This record gives sequence, structure tokens and C-alpha cells, in this order.
Amino acid sequence: MEETKYIKINFYLLLGILPLSIVGYLFAVYKENLFFLYEWSLTLLIVASIILSIIGIIKNEGNSKWISLSYFAFLVQFSVLCLFLGPFTFYSVIFVFYVTTFITILIFIIAIRKINKFKFIPLLFLTLSTIFTIYVIFLNALWETNWI
Repeated sequence: MEETKYIKINFYLLLGILPLSIVGYLFAVYKENLFFLYEWSLTLLIVASIILSIIGIIKNEGNSKWISLSYFAFLVQFSVLCLFLGPFTFYSVIFVFYVTTFITILIFIIAIRKINKFKFIPLLFLTLSTIFTIYVIFLNALWETNWI
């Protein structure tokens, strides 16, 4: 019971990104001066989830440790993506994202092989990671073109 508590709370925290993003969209469109509330709320949510995943890695034993490691790897990759799309929009950060994605996908594959319960979590993260990677590959392809 103790080991699944951290996994479930972390899942609900990450699920909270969806309604928060809708509020962020509404702030961006209608009240741009309040958009900083979305940015800081998202940052707080990600930091809380990272801390909870680290606690889960330390406290969980056996194969469920890999689920918390999957959370941590996904959050690191998501943070690098957010930093690339935000303040660090430099060409070299794309390669930092690629390295992070490679390590993250390896962790997801190992987690999928090792765990029996909650196998959908690393599969979901693997799918989202693939979508993020296709998006960054698209941005990488457009970086040096003169279409705009």
C-alpha cells in the first residue's frame, strides 16, 4: 500500500497539467498579464512531482522503483523541453534534448520489462516522449530554413 501511494499521487499531479494548461491557454488569449500565474503554477507542479518521484525512488522497493524512475525521467525530459521552448531557445539545447530523450527512452524500456503492475505508466510516457521528439525533430528541420 505504501509503495503505490507515491505512484498514484504523482499520477494525479501530472494529470493536473491538463486543466492547468487550459487555464494557461485562457490566460494567454484573454488575460496575457496573468500568464505568469500559469508558468509558475506549472513550475510548482513539476517540481512537486519531481520531489515526489525522488521520494518514491528512495522509499519503494523492488520493481515499483522503476515506475518512480519513469516519472523522474519523464519529468526531466519535459523540463528540458519546456526550457528549450521557453528561455533557452538555442540550437545547442536541441541536442541536450536528444541526449535526455535517449536516456529517458532507455529507462522506459527497462521499466516496461521489469514491472508487472502499472505497466501503462511507462507506456504512456514512452508515447508522449515520442510525440515530443517528433515535434523537436520538426523544429530542428525548420531551424535553418528561410520559410518565414
